[in-house]
Amino acid sequence: MFGVLAAWIKFNFIGLWKSSKNYFFCFGLILLAINFYFGFVNRQWALHDTFMNSFYFTFVGLGIMFLVPKADSIKSGKGIWLRFFTYTSLISYSIYLLNYSLILKCIQHFIPINSIAIALIAFILFWALVYLLSILLYKFIELPFLNYRDRITQKSKEI
Repeated sequence: MFGVLAAWIKFNFIGLWKSSKNYFFCFGLILLAINFYFGFVNRQWALHDTFMNSFYFTFVGLGIMFLVPKADSIKSGKGIWLRFFTYTSLISYSIYLLNYSLILKCIQHFIPINSIAIALIAFILFWALVYLLSILLYKFIELPFLNYRDRITQKSKEI
């Protein structure tokens, strides 16, 4: 939803999109930091389903939406960053499937977070597991199905 809103803003308010990209970027980082605090550091909030099922995802989406104008202004990239973002876009569906339902709930259940240092470690562990398991899910489940779909589609075109 926030991606669609960002696209609408870009095409209807291009001046605002370009002139405010640094302000939006800072605001997005602040939203994500607040979300990190309430999702990982302040366990009282994180343990409430209302927060995690409503506000956590809203703030993640909104925070990332505010980062997009700055990212959109970067027209070219080379090396590791380009490969990282390209590969992340390929595994994004696997990231979507795993991040909250499996990994975040396990970390919240098994790691007693009682300090910012432990919360930061849990946050890093969360993203490392999300990325690693998403790569595995993509390579061994999603990609074989995509390849199968392409073969079937190709055969139906030949007929």
